[in-house]
Amino acid sequence: MMTSIQHPSQQWQTAACEVVAIAEDGLWSSGGECALAYLLECGLTAHTIRSARLGYVVGHIGERRDIAGLDVPCGMIIPWFAADMLWAVSVRQDNEHPRHIPIAGSSHEGLYNADSLHHNSIALICDCELDVLLIQQEAGDLLTPVTLGSTTARLTARWYGKLVGQRQMLIAYGQGMWGQRGTRELLKFSPRLKQLRLPEGKNIPDFFLNGGDIHAWISEALQEMQPEVNRNGH
Repeated sequence: MMTSIQHPSQQWQTAACEVVAIAEDGLWSSGGECALAYLLECGLTAHTIRSARLGYVVGHIGERRDIAGLDVPCGMIIPWFAADMLWAVSVRQDNEHPRHIPIAGSSHEGLYNADSLHHNSIALICDCELDVLLIQQEAGDLLTPVTLGSTTARLTARWYGKLVGQRQMLIAYGQGMWGQRGTRELLKFSPRLKQLRLPEGKNIPDFFLNGGDIHAWISEALQEMQPEVNRNGH
């Protein structure tokens, strides 16, 4: 069942935009060197990092800052902009245990990278923001990756309405228990939703960091799916 959509208040968005701007400066400062190095080691380019407006609130794990009246955990900042709104700001505090914490007031009903969707393109629903950024960077000419933020997040009517305008709707969740469960839930929405073959035995960032070619993988996987798409008339 699709949920109705709720976006954050304008007051929250104004304050959260200030958090994003401060965090952007922090990432490219001396205090953000380690965070920036981590992002680059993940395979993201400086252009991708800047375009996504990734940031860093300087401080130790577990510390918090009051910024524009918001209680912000220190860590890596990932803003969710879409449809002229800031839907959420998530914070990644620990690279060893990558748990994302949304800043209080964030909406859980956004679609990350939704503004990159264009009519009659191919949409790929991924596990998380890092998957989206890597695929957009390496294979954005083939399709448009998006994410709900986790494999357990629910798809809302607003974003489903945006996705059905795409030529194809694909899913690239991991093969773990939660990934499989999330895939089953998404497949219930439409027979047009299909599962994209993942690189065998790997998640997308590991595949890329071990020398895998994301563009070649997606190109080959799309070619494998083409006969089925043709049979269904899409």
